[in-house]
Amino acid sequence: MPARRGDRFVVKGANSSDLIDAIRAVNRGEHYIHSSIAGLVIEDSLRWLRDDAPLSRREREVMSLLGGGRTPAHIGEILGISVHTVRRHLASATVKLGVQGSDGLARYAREHGFARPTEPVRSVTVRA
Repeated sequence: MPARRGDRFVVKGANSSDLIDAIRAVNRGEHYIHSSIAGLVIEDSLRWLRDDAPLSRREREVMSLLGGGRTPAHIGEILGISVHTVRRHLASATVKLGVQGSDGLARYAREHGFARPTEPVRSVTVRA
């Protein structure tokens, strides 16, 4: 399996033996994190496990609107952000919550109290 971005971390200025160890680990399909940053990576991972609210404020807003039946286009309009940005927030939330796709996120939002009741979309007038 080829290494994905984020599967290996070698710090700038690492010695040649560290670089060789990293290459060998990646060739075996393993992750490699240089010892000088391993503690930080572990602490960050543990923080995610301890955190009761792993989603950012914006991810929670997007989730609540999605759970209320809004489409990504409507969510973007309501929050004043692009559809692309809405989809990035949704993709991030799927990874953090371990759910599959928009349907899974909407279901999660409803089951975990994120869902905001659907309200009419504000009318926007576009003038040419």
